[in-house]
Amino acid sequence: MDDPEVAAAIAAGELEGLAAALDKYAASLYEYCYSMAPEVAADAVQDTFIIAWSKLEGSATQASSIPGCRRSRATSASGGRWPTA
Repeated sequence: MDDPEVAAAIAAGELEGLAAALDKYAASLYEYCYSMAPEVAADAVQDTFIIAWSKLEGSATQASSIPGCRRSRATSASGGRWPTA
């Protein structure tokens, strides 16, 4: 998905758009947050995506599929840090 498609999907309330945003931007957002506040960077990124998810229309998705919950898998696989692009 390119940027306009991601934005349109999120605006339409589609979880797939938010998942695409997570895949595309989470590592960069993490690196930015880490440069300012390393001790809370992962939580800040996770909270950002959880808040975005909660704003989607019809967000009655199971907690295990919340995009922000993917952080634990991503950080585990990268030694505790978000993978970089």
